[in-house]
Amino acid sequence: MQAVAATVANAVSMLAPQLIALVLLGPQDFGAFSLVYLAFAFASSVMLSTVLEPAARSARARGASIDSLRTIGAATRLSVLAALCGGGIALVAVGGPVPTILGAVACSAATFRSAARFVEVSSGDARRATRGDMVATVGLLSGAGIVAAWGVESVETLLGVWAGAMFAGATASTWPRLTRVDRLRDWFADHREDIRPLLRESLVMDAGAIGAPYAIAPFLGASAFGIYRAVSNVAAPTRLVMNPLRPLIVATPLRTLLSVRGTVTVAALAVVAGAGASAVLVLVDVWGVDLGSLSALARFALPTGIFVAASTVGHLAYLVCRAHSNPRELWFGRVAQSSVAFVVPVVGALLGGLDAAIWCYVSATVVGLVVWIVAIRRAVVRARSDEEGAAR
Repeated sequence: MQAVAATVANAVSMLAPQLIALVLLGPQDFGAFSLVYLAFAFASSVMLSTVLEPAARSARARGASIDSLRTIGAATRLSVLAALCGGGIALVAVGGPVPTILGAVACSAATFRSAARFVEVSSGDARRATRGDMVATVGLLSGAGIVAAWGVESVETLLGVWAGAMFAGATASTWPRLTRVDRLRDWFADHREDIRPLLRESLVMDAGAIGAPYAIAPFLGASAFGIYRAVSNVAAPTRLVMNPLRPLIVATPLRTLLSVRGTVTVAALAVVAGAGASAVLVLVDVWGVDLGSLSALARFALPTGIFVAASTVGHLAYLVCRAHSNPRELWFGRVAQSSVAFVVPVVGALLGGLDAAIWCYVSATVVGLVVWIVAIRRAVVRARSDEEGAAR
């Protein structure tokens, strides 16, 4: 229960900024905020592939614990680069020195906090990790409450809440570390063999998940882009539920996951999640509640519900592939899914504007689900073949 509570707190601290912005900001401001948040998503993905996972692999190869000091040093330096990324996007998307500074701090602090938590958990320091998660979560929720109560909802104030909460979470756990040694150049040289395949896969994944929204934004305009991004954010609560279950999903045998009971359970979960999302949007529209970009999304209740259902099953299928597929099967799934996720929504935005972009986004998600199911099927066939070979 303590582990689940800590995982939920971490998931909330990572996903809450977008959910808070979704209900407090109008579509135009939410679109700008999302562009800055996507900069953090990209930075944290690069951090995972170039610093955290290579450090963990190196530790396993040595049969030792992760080198905390050196890993934190590399993570600190990469977080500085994340500040440049977040500040640059904020300057373009929002404009002005204050949003630029807040975007840089928020992106850098959130990227470092995610890296520090990885090191803390890997080192067995669960108490420090939980403390940082709790402080960041409380900071986000209380800051959002103050902003809503005072009626000062804007991109600047929410960037400030996000930056402050992430900075507080970092100072409550592991502090950044900069020394004359442990330069990134030396880190990359020492971990080159691990970084190459990990970074390759993450960049392909980011092309669909992060590259596509950046490519679409200029064609849709700020307000329409905010509504487009709102579709993805409605699925965040299901990710909050699934993330604590990830260790259980990974540890469950493939035969159990693909049994009739397992299949029915996943299908039921997806239907409930999708129908619930659509119902909430319909009720928001009927009652006339002002919930920022969520209210503007109400007219897309049907495609949003389909997206939530498909993304729920697709995320679960991807986790199964990560646990049971070989590198070739996983690479096939990643390339196919990311290609569809990038091309289809971009073409929809170019040819049909917001409506076409949303329906193409939903279609790409469904196709991605099919891709991961095919990858699982390949893993099942391979496992059976291996069993038959062993029996002979």
